[in-house]
Amino acid sequence: MANGRRGALVALIVTVIALAISAVLTTARVTTPTSGGIVAYGHFRPTGVVVEILPDVPTTLQPGDLVVAMDGRSTLAWADDGVALGPRPGSVGDSVPFVVARGGQALTLTVTLVGYPILSVLTAAWGTFGFVAAMIAVGAFVFWRRPLIPAAGALLVAAAGAFGSTIPFLLSMDPLDLTSSMYAWIILGTAAVYLLLWGGLIDFLLVFPRPFGRVAARPALRLVPYAAVSAVYFGAVGVARLTDPTTLAWYDSIGQLTLVPTVIAFAAAPVLLALRWRRSPVEDRQVLRGFTWVFGFIIVADTILWVIPEFLGSPPLLPWTVEALTGLPFPILVAVAIVRHGAFDFEVVIRRSLVYGSLTLAVIVLYVVTAAAIGTIIGTASPYATSLLATGVAALAALPIRDALQTVVTRFVYGDREEPVRAIRRLGERLELSVDPAAMPRVVVDTVADALRLPYAALELGAPPAARLAAERGLRPDAVVERSLAFQGQPVGRLIIAPRGPAEPLSASDLRLLDDLAQQIGVAAHAAVLTEDLRASRERLVTAREEERRRLRRDLHDGLGPSLAAIGMRAGAAESLVRGDPDRAAALLAELQAEITTAVADVRRLVDALRPPAIDEVGLVGALRLAADRLDSPGAPRLEVGSDGRLPDLPAAVEVAAYRIGTEAMTNAVRHAGAATCSLRLVGGDDLTVVVEDDGRGLPNAPRPGVGLVSMHERAAELGGECRVEPRPGGGTRVVARLPLVGPSLVTGS
Repeated sequence: MANGRRGALVALIVTVIALAISAVLTTARVTTPTSGGIVAYGHFRPTGVVVEILPDVPTTLQPGDLVVAMDGRSTLAWADDGVALGPRPGSVGDSVPFVVARGGQALTLTVTLVGYPILSVLTAAWGTFGFVAAMIAVGAFVFWRRPLIPAAGALLVAAAGAFGSTIPFLLSMDPLDLTSSMYAWIILGTAAVYLLLWGGLIDFLLVFPRPFGRVAARPALRLVPYAAVSAVYFGAVGVARLTDPTTLAWYDSIGQLTLVPTVIAFAAAPVLLALRWRRSPVEDRQVLRGFTWVFGFIIVADTILWVIPEFLGSPPLLPWTVEALTGLPFPILVAVAIVRHGAFDFEVVIRRSLVYGSLTLAVIVLYVVTAAAIGTIIGTASPYATSLLATGVAALAALPIRDALQTVVTRFVYGDREEPVRAIRRLGERLELSVDPAAMPRVVVDTVADALRLPYAALELGAPPAARLAAERGLRPDAVVERSLAFQGQPVGRLIIAPRGPAEPLSASDLRLLDDLAQQIGVAAHAAVLTEDLRASRERLVTAREEERRRLRRDLHDGLGPSLAAIGMRAGAAESLVRGDPDRAAALLAELQAEITTAVADVRRLVDALRPPAIDEVGLVGALRLAADRLDSPGAPRLEVGSDGRLPDLPAAVEVAAYRIGTEAMTNAVRHAGAATCSLRLVGGDDLTVVVEDDGRGLPNAPRPGVGLVSMHERAAELGGECRVEPRPGGGTRVVARLPLVGPSLVTGS
């Protein structure tokens, strides 16, 4: 609290000093008679100064005149001695002789001094004056409402720097100011106040929306930006004073060097904003996002319209008074962010500031280009007609430009929530371009996050409790919004997203777009689940096949192989004893017969493990009836097995899968259902359908699939079918397995 009060007091003192300096400079300017000429930055020449003319002032000077002498002395001599001279001579109504170069000729003019036309000057510079007036008004209002917030003090100082330096700058310098120390005092005083603008801006970025950690711990670090820009600027001015050959050249350098603090601030701003973004909590990023867009717009516009032309030695692309309008969104946005953030529709401010700031710039550029084109075509004989035509073109284009800017800015701020068709189309295009099905979750997460400008999005695949996280983007906060994904009424996953911040919940438009996307994502999620299941099933199939081959090899090598080798050896021994020892040979043959019987049993065991032999002996229905008979025991439900009509000629794989699924389902009913009856029915057609129903206690509220249920699902999936376990109408459980067929021929079922 003490640091906050101290910082507020320092900001207030600096602001008062800056405005006092500005008031002194402004008073000196408006109370001093003027020749009607203006000396602008960049208009210094080795022998004099090029002048422009003040509005509404009668004078014999003309725009573009090079003033080479005044009151009997050369302009260069006046400038070299002026810094040590006292007040300049002349009062209102006095005449001063000027020598000017005009059109290659030297002319002697008599210039009558008049009172300074302050109202005309400020009216002509209405855009610039309005902007800096808005800045100081906003800065004062924010500081009045939130004086202890560091950003409010920085904003006030920056606004004072902008207002305090702009007013003397707008009032301009008179050539006669070079005849005294007035020019040096005004130009250096204006520059000193001007530095507060850029030092305050960097200070603002250090503490907005809250101070950096080191700045909060050491508030004195906030003085570094002011000291840095001042040291660099005045150091450069001092070097120029020592190196420039004349005072006129030095005055020219003073004006050109004002770009140095501007460039420093423009270079520091993106770096500080990037650091701020990385270190800020989620709730601060909402403010930073809008502030960055608006500030970036201002930087780009000023760089193109002002900084680059100044570096190239050309005049700005737009007049100062017009260019200043590009900064209007800044004070509005900052005021809302500091004073009323959290109780105001912040997105609306961002959007409207960007739209109307860009619209103003676009209309002005269009007006200037149109006026120049019309002037080139029809000449400048009728400036009124040229202005009228250019205004009409700009007015007609304003609405289409506004609509286009509205679309672009809305997309920047809100993403695609206002254009759900575009978001859905983008999702479809990205999924289509994604060759690997495994990349689908990542594509979905990125598309949803980009479409809604979300800090976090995740996709889970599968139905609870077996759902798994397939992809995510960002860090998951505590508060999330979930949307179930379904395909044909069956859950296939969940889409999980986070709002943009605690103070920025998802709007109705966001939720509508989210629901639309969820419908499309459900289809893709179903395909991804099927692809994953198919891949896993193939892996299990290959693994099972190799395990079965290894088992067969082991059984043949370790069991049947040695038995057959022993049989061969005993047969050879019996053959050698047939004539010499027939009794011994008969005994060996008897042992050989027992070993052959054992080998045959081993072969049958191996064959039975490959395929239930009952299927080949009595058919699929008969084999299932035999399995039901084996399950019959006291207390077990009555088991019924049958088929509906004619069954098709079943492939071997389908028969085995139907047998295994049927026996597993009946076994589960006997062990766990507590049922009185259980029926198994085979239904033929394009597919073979196995239906097992019982009238037992039914499924638990949160079923956990065991090994048997998983095995049934896997056997059906291996053939491209499906297996469902669901409640039976009237109570109990129903298992329905659909197994696709390969052969079309039909035979009579058992």
